[in-house]
Amino acid sequence: MSWHKITHIDGSETQYVAALDGIDLDEWDATPLNPDRCPDGHEEVDEDGNIFTPLEWARADLRARVNEIRDQQMNSTAPTSFGVVDNNDSSKIKMNGATTMAMLALQVGHPFVIGWTMADNSTVELTAAQLIQMGQEAGAHVAQVHAHAVGLKQQIEAATSLEDLDLIDHTTGWPGA
Repeated sequence: MSWHKITHIDGSETQYVAALDGIDLDEWDATPLNPDRCPDGHEEVDEDGNIFTPLEWARADLRARVNEIRDQQMNSTAPTSFGVVDNNDSSKIKMNGATTMAMLALQVGHPFVIGWTMADNSTVELTAAQLIQMGQEAGAHVAQVHAHAVGLKQQIEAATSLEDLDLIDHTTGWPGA
């Protein structure tokens, strides 16, 4: 089997074929593909038959991978002065509610202590001020993750070649990882 890009001589149609058997080469121009395979997904073929991924598609793919890691980092755990806390959507809602209760207790001068279950299932007793601090630190972690993703996307947009994109290390350097 030998893959070819065939283009009708009037330019009206292009196909990729695994063999030229049965192809009227008086009606079709045939270019062997390099590497010898069918283009996949958003790949394109240049005039010499070389298969390549256009820069914009490669950028979009890398941005999607950055977004996936960002979302995982934002919604897993967050390091705080009191230990590592869960940071999924449910935990964020609980922390928001508890922080609101803590702020109200401080405002009216009522005592406040809460046992908070950490990511490792240990329990930490926190005062109102400590709970508010822990919430701020968890929120700061999310902001740091977001900022890291923004920086990576700026590098992606600045890339002028596939080689430039290959140099972007999108898997390391995430806060808290």
